[in-house]
Amino acid sequence: MEEKSATANNDSDTSTSTCSSQLETQSKKLQSSYLDSTCNDLEVSQNHFDSAKPSSFFIRFHGAISMFYSKNKELVVVLCLSALWFLSNITILRSKEVRYQQYRPLFPAGEHLVLADHPDGSLGFLHPLNRSRQDHLLMLYAPWDAESVQAKPTFSSLALLNPQLTFAAVACWNVSSECWQRFHTVRFPAFVLLLPGLSEVAYSGPLDLAHLQRFLTEAPLGYRTVRSDAELLKFTQLYDNVVIGCYNLSAGPAIPGLHQFYAASVHAFDMFAPVPFLLPEFDTSDKFQCGHNGQIILLRSEDVA
Repeated sequence: MEEKSATANNDSDTSTSTCSSQLETQSKKLQSSYLDSTCNDLEVSQNHFDSAKPSSFFIRFHGAISMFYSKNKELVVVLCLSALWFLSNITILRSKEVRYQQYRPLFPAGEHLVLADHPDGSLGFLHPLNRSRQDHLLMLYAPWDAESVQAKPTFSSLALLNPQLTFAAVACWNVSSECWQRFHTVRFPAFVLLLPGLSEVAYSGPLDLAHLQRFLTEAPLGYRTVRSDAELLKFTQLYDNVVIGCYNLSAGPAIPGLHQFYAASVHAFDMFAPVPFLLPEFDTSDKFQCGHNGQIILLRSEDVA
């Protein structure tokens, strides 16, 4: 009985091993056939791709571009250069804006309460001032300029000494700013006195407090009145050139030509080479030949001597 049982076990083990070997063989055959079919598919696809022809649309598009370039080479070059110039300008403007935003105002609001600072170069604040008919002095500066920084205490002192005027500092170095487009400032700092109805009067004297204060005192006045021939003669001796306006000052405020004479006297104000504009309040002698007819007389010192 034991021998029969052992023989049965051996037969069972043999059949099991035979079955597993058959399954392994079939699995290898299936894998091999799958790989063969996959390789065949890839080879067929490669052959189709290699033998493929470009589409008719691509051929027409490429031909049109080639024809346009062959007939318009100069135009294509100009268009390419224009595109490069445009892109470079955009880059430069963006870099300027970045640098422009980095500068702080020369007169911070917390330090100077008597004047306003506009580091962005805008001039919108002038519109309400013009409507109020108030004179105002502008300091056009560049925050990186050494002379602008040195003039900072002088401008602050001017604002404290002249409360009847409006003082404002404006950064005017950026060519894209509203300030530069109006004044075209090339040297800093620049001082401009704005008088209602008379545009602006630029200051061209030394950058010290005494000369600037004299400018604010005399420039808005423009002309001077004289009361005698002796006083008129004194001006002709002190200055090389003298302008005399012959107007009847007792005729009232609306004297024809007087406003133009006043505007000319304001714009002609020069600290280095002053030319006095005089209005006689009397009937001059025959030596000066000035009546009340609105005549303008230019006298030189050698003409009166």
